[in-house]
Amino acid sequence: MKPRTRRRLMEAVDDFAAEMYAKVFPDATEHQISVMMRAWRGSPTHRRLEKTTMKMPELEPGTFRKIMSEMRVTPAMLQRVFGELAERLDSAASYTGGRPAAFGHQSKARICREIERRRKKEKLTALFREIAEREHRGMRTIQQVWLERNKWKGGRK
Repeated sequence: MKPRTRRRLMEAVDDFAAEMYAKVFPDATEHQISVMMRAWRGSPTHRRLEKTTMKMPELEPGTFRKIMSEMRVTPAMLQRVFGELAERLDSAASYTGGRPAAFGHQSKARICREIERRRKKEKLTALFREIAEREHRGMRTIQQVWLERNKWKGGRK
């Protein structure tokens, strides 16, 4: 890749990083963001990216424009995704205890599909334990869902 193109690409990556830092840390001062940017520029990831761009062949103008336009859209997309994640974490943090709500039909079907897909590679007890931890339920509850799977899979066993 030509030095000028590589420089433009790395500048775009740095701009992207600065914008992400500003969105992730909205209360950060200009100085704090500049410190984070210095850390980013000195990081092994940044250096590997620079080395990779040196080895890359020259990009066609259309490809370069596409990369640049996607980098402009990515912060908004990430903000939306992380915003949804933050909302889910907030609702999980506000959990007051007590008995969890019963699994819905779709949740049971999803769990059965996951177990069906992974059971040839892993032991059922390990799968039950992993899913129980993730769903914040008991292992026995997940096992019961699995044992009654014909109800959730349309009569097939």
